[in-house]
Amino acid sequence: MTDDNLKWVDKVGMVTMIGIIADQYPIDHGNCFSVIECDNDSYNEYRVVNFVYENYVKMLEDKLIELPIQIKLISENECVIHDYRIPDCWYSEHWCEVCCPRNLLPENQKLKFDRKVMSGDIKLIDNDGFQLIKESLPRRKINEWG
Repeated sequence: MTDDNLKWVDKVGMVTMIGIIADQYPIDHGNCFSVIECDNDSYNEYRVVNFVYENYVKMLEDKLIELPIQIKLISENECVIHDYRIPDCWYSEHWCEVCCPRNLLPENQKLKFDRKVMSGDIKLIDNDGFQLIKESLPRRKINEWG
């Protein structure tokens, strides 16, 4: 990829709304979000697949980094945060498998997903051109849930 894929952004777009409680940062799971690249001529929104929103907000609150941040486009609609000012420990090692198209996932995650499909733990269901994913959950008795 060329340097054309590197962009500076300072606005957040969409944020998912999963309840997260944390007392230590960085956290390894959290809400997904998108960032917006905006100038006089264009408006582009990119889903961030290698960072959680709570870590992003915490870094800004604690002034570990100032806006804008650098992103790298990995497709037309997806990006990774790729900023030399952010320590490695703040980046997610496990990319969001909901927001990130499967073909863009790191190879180890693609292989893990494939193994779950082969074992039957995940079933792919074709539905009008879309693939739905149904993950088998362990069966428990009511009193085992605590």
